[in-house]
Amino acid sequence: MADLVMQCAWCHRRYDDRGWIGRPELALSPAASHGVCHHCHDTMLRREVERCAASGDVVGALQGERDRLHRLVDHLRHRYAARLANAEALQRRSTVLVEKSHELIASGVDLNGTCHRGFLGPA
Repeated sequence: MADLVMQCAWCHRRYDDRGWIGRPELALSPAASHGVCHHCHDTMLRREVERCAASGDVVGALQGERDRLHRLVDHLRHRYAARLANAEALQRRSTVLVEKSHELIASGVDLNGTCHRGFLGPA
């Protein structure tokens, strides 16, 4: 089953855990699940903090800012973990490819199956 496409109800961009995917669309897609992307959610929380501060609700403003920063840190941790996992997977694939290239060089056969033993030296 394919992953469900997410679309921000505010900015109409498609998004995933890593961030936005493409440009904003003109309308909400009926094929997408609608939520609020990380950027719009941060904007919403900032506006709430500003509203609380402007009305003199210092406690509400501080709590809102704390919640916004906690959410931002959680999002950044998730992104960092995903990037680390991608880097580790890339490292594993690179190691396999380097090992395979060493085997091919040692065997004297190129990718087309042509033998070059005489060119590469004694087998």
